[in-house]
Amino acid sequence: MRKGLEAFCIFLGRCAGEILKDETPLLQVFIYADDIKQKIRRIVELDGVPERDAQSSLHRKDAERKNYYHYFTKKEWGSRQNYDLCLNTSALGYERAANAIIAAMK
Repeated sequence: MRKGLEAFCIFLGRCAGEILKDETPLLQVFIYADDIKQKIRRIVELDGVPERDAQSSLHRKDAERKNYYHYFTKKEWGSRQNYDLCLNTSALGYERAANAIIAAMK
């Protein structure tokens, strides 16, 4: 971890980077997947979305995230200049992505 940082906290979404930017040192990470089949499989298995509705559900959820992020930050959601680290879980998998975040925090 960074010197002087005994613990850390992870916020998923909700523009935490903007809210906390002046309060504490941050590592802002954008996690994405570019394999649509993998994304569909994940939303079907984890969220219980019927396969026939999965793609439209993904598009709707991404639009909601984009609109929410822009509304509160006036920035573009997913744009790499807004983050310190961008990780593609389609290429890395979840375990390697988590290890990359831990390594970046050190």
